[in-house]
This record gives sequence, C-alpha cells and structure tokens, in this order.
Amino acid sequence: MKMGLLSTVLVLAAISVAEAQVEFRTAPNDRRNVLTFKSEAPLETIVGTNNTLRGFFRFDPSDITGKPAAAEFVVDADAFKTGIDLRDQHLRENYLETAKYPVIRFTLDRILSASRNAIRDGETVELTLEGTFELHGVKRKEQIKARLVYMAASEATRSRLPGNLLRVVADFPIKYTDYGVQRPQMLLLKLNEVVTVNVDMILSDAKFEAAN
Repeated sequence: MKMGLLSTVLVLAAISVAEAQVEFRTAPNDRRNVLTFKSEAPLETIVGTNNTLRGFFRFDPSDITGKPAAAEFVVDADAFKTGIDLRDQHLRENYLETAKYPVIRFTLDRILSASRNAIRDGETVELTLEGTFELHGVKRKEQIKARLVYMAASEATRSRLPGNLLRVVADFPIKYTDYGVQRPQMLLLKLNEVVTVNVDMILSDAKFEAAN
C-alpha cells in the first residue's frame, strides 16, 4: 500500500513539473536563425555563417533554475559560408570532414545560474548553461553564457512567428583543436585556433505542422 501511494505521488510530481514547463522550438526551415564563427588573426578576420540552426528549449518560465530544463541546438556542418567557395570546400572536406561528421550539436545538461529566476514579457535573463558540445565526432563539456528574451504573442511578434516567442543569443569560445580539427597550414597566419561562436535564434511555443 505504501509503495503504491509513493508511486502515485512520484507520478503526480512528474506530471506537475511537465505541465509547468514550456517548450519553445524553431520553426521548420527557418533560415533566419544563424550560427556564426569568427576567427581573428594577424592577417585576416574570417567569419563563417550557417543558416541551418534549429532546436528547442524546454523550461519553466516561472522557475528557471528550480526544475530540470532541456535544450538541443544543431547545425549542418557542411553549410558554413565564409565568402570564398574554395575555402568553404576545404573547410568541409579537409577539416570538418562533414561526410563523416554531418552535424554540430549542443545538448543542455543543466542551467548553472540565472540573473533572475522568472522571465516575463519583454524581460531578459542572463544564463550560464552547461552542456555537451559535439564537433568533428568529439563531445566535450562546455559552459556557455546565453541571453533569453521573452516576447508574449502580439501583432508585432506574429509578423515573425505565431505563439509566444523566445530569443536565444549566445557567444562562446571554442578551441577547435580540442575537437580533433587540425589547424589549416595554408591559413596558419590567417586563422586563430580559438574561434568565437555566436548563436542568434527565435523559438516559439506554437505547434508547428512539421518537426525540426
């Protein structure tokens, strides 16, 4: 009897947590969501842009750090554009080896801290996220600073997407040699081994017809 009661309590608690959480997701094929990398070196600054960014962020807007959250963001590794076609080809074939490792992915493990524990319409929350970054077949734990901006559904937001919106912006450094990517010798003086990655995306709690 006691075990049955305990099981019921645990199930109800799990349902309560699930109901409190909201899942925000990118719209299918929305190429306005962008991941960029920037490499600053003595001879040149190289910027790569990737418009295949998609994913989801599930959390409780009224209790950001109090309940387990989940998130995953992915880009296609072969979709970077740096402004020079030959350089893009070398990046895909010789360094990222995208035929073997087709995606770059971040999976959230936990939210370490938040500047405030609830987010409301028009408000911004600064987060420190800890998760697994996957690049070139290597997975490493990384901490990422991110900024969330919540926008309740309105005439203005509907011009972008239906539903309540969440903007996610993040900047973080990646040492690509940590992920088994060799430093290109032909670009030795043009490429810093630490690149800055920027993410800028809009997610919605609307239910889209097709999954990402």
